[in-house]
Amino acid sequence: MPLDMGWWIMRDGRRRLMTYWADCGALTLDGPGGLDVLARCADEDDVRKRLDGWENHCDRRDGLTWVTGQLQGCR
Repeated sequence: MPLDMGWWIMRDGRRRLMTYWADCGALTLDGPGGLDVLARCADEDDVRKRLDGWENHCDRRDGLTWVTGQLQGCR
């Protein structure tokens, strides 16, 4: 079952949903072209720890840079 991790708001105001898929460990970003896999994480607890603070970055220009840094070490 998917776990919604919040929205990323793009510079032009469009929103993309970040979702963790526990059955395959994939953290994805939903966009106009479909799902983009950002990383594969160990479990829900790992994703929650790594994305703690996301709400402070989701609407910033460097939001995905922040996420990338948080996901270091994931497959």
